[in-house]
Amino acid sequence: MISPPLFGYHNDNEFSRYHQQQQQRRRRPQQQQQQQQQRQSSRNHNERLVQLQDGRVVTEEHYLRMKAHYEKQEHQQFQRQRRFELERRQKEKQQQHQRLQHQHEIENNRASYNRRSIDEEETRRRRRRQFQQQMELETEEEEKSNEYESEENVNELRTLRGGNGRLYYVKDPLYGRQQQQQQQQRNQQQQQKQQNQQLYDKDDDNELDDSFILEDASDSEYENEEYNSPWRNRRPSPGKWIEPVESYVVAA
Repeated sequence: MISPPLFGYHNDNEFSRYHQQQQQRRRRPQQQQQQQQQRQSSRNHNERLVQLQDGRVVTEEHYLRMKAHYEKQEHQQFQRQRRFELERRQKEKQQQHQRLQHQHEIENNRASYNRRSIDEEETRRRRRRQFQQQMELETEEEEKSNEYESEENVNELRTLRGGNGRLYYVKDPLYGRQQQQQQQQRNQQQQQKQQNQQLYDKDDDNELDDSFILEDASDSEYENEEYNSPWRNRRPSPGKWIEPVESYVVAA
């Protein structure tokens, strides 16, 4: 490249050559653009044109690129929808499985509760029957012991005639021993009854729907009047004389 002289041209040839180079440099981009347009026009002339639905006219190559891009987007959208559908179905299956499992647990709990209720009811009924039978047995034993004691009470005082010809009631010496044995039996029965009652009270399921009241034989009128009366407590010890039938006479 020849630069322009700093202090003028030496001759006309140098001036003309410089300006020719400048003109060529200015015309070069225009020539390149014209060549590109010619090549594009020749290419467009050789390629097929396609008219789109919106009215645009594009080359077949551009149409194929657009079609490939559209098919790619459509395939990606289909893959996304398919993935979302699979996730939705899997989530529904998990929720259904959880619902079935929860329902199965509820049914199992209800069945176990029903079985436990039936077992508890059977246990309460069995204990109630046992308690009633025990109370009946104790009542029968108390009645028998009361009958036995009432029969013995008749013979507990022997009738004797004194030297003055009067009748006296004398207490049988064996009565104290019999009374002690009977008292021990009553104490044992009372302890057994208290133990049974404590065992029955400790049970949390001993609430009866149809409540009933049982009378204890030891608290009857016979017990209160005969065995706990002041007249019984002031009786003398066995072998001593007590009030006679007709009048009180001190034995000689």
